[in-house]
Amino acid sequence: MDTHTVISRAAVVSSPADLAVLLRGLRQRHARSRRAPVLSYRELAARTGWSHGIIGAYLTGKVLPPVDRLDELGRQLGAAPAELGALATARERVADRRSCPPSGPPRQLPAAVPGFTGRTGMLATLDAAGDPGDPGAPEPAGRTRNAGAPERAGRARNTGGAVTGGPVVLSGPAGVGKTALAVHWAHRSAAAFPDGQLWADLRGSGPHPTDPAVILDRFVLALGGAAGGGETAYRTLLAHRRVLVVLDDVASPDQVRPLLPGGPGCHVVITSRARLTALVAIDGAQPLLVDPLDRQEARRLLAARLGPDRVAADPDGSDAICAASAGLPLALAVAAARVLTRPGIELLTVARELAAGDLPADGDWNRVTEIDRLSAGRGG
Repeated sequence: MDTHTVISRAAVVSSPADLAVLLRGLRQRHARSRRAPVLSYRELAARTGWSHGIIGAYLTGKVLPPVDRLDELGRQLGAAPAELGALATARERVADRRSCPPSGPPRQLPAAVPGFTGRTGMLATLDAAGDPGDPGAPEPAGRTRNAGAPERAGRARNTGGAVTGGPVVLSGPAGVGKTALAVHWAHRSAAAFPDGQLWADLRGSGPHPTDPAVILDRFVLALGGAAGGGETAYRTLLAHRRVLVVLDDVASPDQVRPLLPGGPGCHVVITSRARLTALVAIDGAQPLLVDPLDRQEARRLLAARLGPDRVAADPDGSDAICAASAGLPLALAVAAARVLTRPGIELLTVARELAAGDLPADGDWNRVTEIDRLSAGRGG
């Protein structure tokens, strides 16, 4: 971790837990530079004159260090002057946020993906799984949950017909639209969770998955709690609330388990390229495999992006793009972007480029083979 990385990470610190992660990184770097074990809490206590308990609290995010102590701790961990300045700025930002508690329920969902189409069966399954009604209460007279829903929705229920209540895991390959599906469903179901919607990108498909402790602290702050309370504070705050938690791009069950609420009124939707089988087996998660769009759904999505008139005017070109996309919504979005940014281009030309895996150079979108890298933040 070089100085540029330290400064970049300090710029996005938003909680004591974030700051603690950065300090622990400096501690590891300092040990590597000395080719020695990391400085223990007791060693740092001997150097600073503070208790080893408070040093532990600083390095785990349970306590926000005062400005002078953060500066001294940074020096003991080998921070450069520019890094010390970045740490101080980050610390002040955290202090400012803590002095302004949230004024209402958290509404953290990102904007819905435009032109969402299809997925009727999967949306019905998510509706069934996400119903936050009291499991012990009878259904209101005349009401049948998801009456007429496709048979596929039955996977979200137990044999007695009641909602199982476990988290839902949307899994599938990059670019298949897991995030878009989760966000679309979350927006249309937000009214069922009046106490808020929490969202986090855990960056599980990238080289540096997010530490769940960082997300945990952000969620606790968003719910009106104090930083550093950990899982106990998180679950206590959620115990009598109806909150939707959406965890995007999860790497493993261990990354997501600390973020699972304990109360029956909350619901969790998870997206991952992995099936997270252990989460299904041990934590009662409900697996849903997100398949590529069929040809009709793909055509509707392309029409939503390009306009129905453009698609209807060139059915052969539209069908060729749908075929070349292999039903991946992200591939369709890339192809539509190429059409919209190159006036007059034939749809068949874009379809051939898509099929060859090589679109004309255009910044980050120059190759469709980059879908795997890009999808983590764009609907994968």
